[in-house]
Amino acid sequence: MKRVSRIRRLLLLHAPNRGRTWIYRAPFYVLTFIVLPVLSLAAVGAYLGPDETLAGVWSVLAIAGISLLLSKNARRVDTVFASSANVVARALTDGWPFALEEPPVRRYLPGQVMSVAGLCLLIVGFYGGGLAANGLIVALNAAGLGKDVIAFSDMLAEAFDGARPSNTMIIGVGLCVMVLSGGVSVLAFGMGQRLRRQGARMRARDGRKVVLHPGEGPVLLLRSFDDEELQDPRPLTIMQKRYEETLAHALKPLGPLITLGRPGENWGFSGAARIYVAHENWQRAIDYLLSHSAAVVILVGRTESLWWEIGRAFASVPRERLLLFFPLVSKPASNRSLFADFKEFVARWNVIGNRYRDMEAERRARYKLFRKKTSSYLGEALPENPGRAMFLDFLPDGSARVLRPLYGLMRNFMVDLIPWIRRLRFDVNLTLRPFIDKLYDLDNSGQDDRR
Repeated sequence: MKRVSRIRRLLLLHAPNRGRTWIYRAPFYVLTFIVLPVLSLAAVGAYLGPDETLAGVWSVLAIAGISLLLSKNARRVDTVFASSANVVARALTDGWPFALEEPPVRRYLPGQVMSVAGLCLLIVGFYGGGLAANGLIVALNAAGLGKDVIAFSDMLAEAFDGARPSNTMIIGVGLCVMVLSGGVSVLAFGMGQRLRRQGARMRARDGRKVVLHPGEGPVLLLRSFDDEELQDPRPLTIMQKRYEETLAHALKPLGPLITLGRPGENWGFSGAARIYVAHENWQRAIDYLLSHSAAVVILVGRTESLWWEIGRAFASVPRERLLLFFPLVSKPASNRSLFADFKEFVARWNVIGNRYRDMEAERRARYKLFRKKTSSYLGEALPENPGRAMFLDFLPDGSARVLRPLYGLMRNFMVDLIPWIRRLRFDVNLTLRPFIDKLYDLDNSGQDDRR
């Protein structure tokens, strides 16, 4: 079956794989092919008419934005793998061959409130940091009586209904503002990170429920429990994400990301939905999930249990369905004080010097160890040096392919001219697109080597 072109996929001009996509398709067709042309003609008429106004352009842009959002959600729900008979046969709908444990208690509403409160505190932290910087600048410039200092002294005189204060008083006030605002910023950043992290864990999804959709093969994540809290160090947003969350978002077109949870934990994690089994059943669970997954992602680590899982994956899953991930290791501080959380939040913007070198050294060490331990069944298939790439997959002929980092629009920003920022500011969605397209072609052509 020929793969649908990007234009046809964007405009949803192909037969849907799932009926539930019509909740997005129906309004998309109305807005795109009826409302948008009419509004566009009206906007052109308003511009060419006597009024010569561009007011109608904003309505056209708003409708176009809504249409793009509907198209994106329709394509996400209408996963390409639903049409494959192979994936339908692998769907987790026939029951589990072993007992499942109850997951940690999920509290969605309190978790959402906690996350929103954490976001508000992060905003307060940025504002406090700005006030602290202003106080320091005023204090440093007080001796020269610059324009900013004169304006500040006039503001103080007006506030206290008196004469313009002395330079000594200005320096003292500036330093007090810096100390107080800096303290508020540290507390807000630290507590904000803590609340967001705990709120996300309280809202963690139940892995038993995300795999109930017929015909939907999940994506299995194999990782060490030691790497559960690995942070994505890329300086993209103020929101600190874990690698799990990044992978879950990038691999949505394949299916939900699932993994085995740590037995006895009090809260789950955002990112991969967790399935819990007793310790004596974890190997049976891995074998079962490996045979019922649309793809398998291996976050390469160092523990012996993970190496057993990697061996089973290569033995039972076609190589073209495996995705290897060699991360830049950035673990959170073991001391969970507010100041430690603040340092963790700020440190991720410092990707120069020893911090980046240490992360890069660990990534290459894991790759070298993986290449050594898998040489018995991979031979020389893996390149000796992966370069800056963190992802690697296999083509249908068994050869390894390095997925080089790809960049989106952010590559064109002036800040990306700085090499030490550019090396981390890549788009994971674009980087993993060749892997997703490869599985699309395999499943829609009926070529599946699974036995």
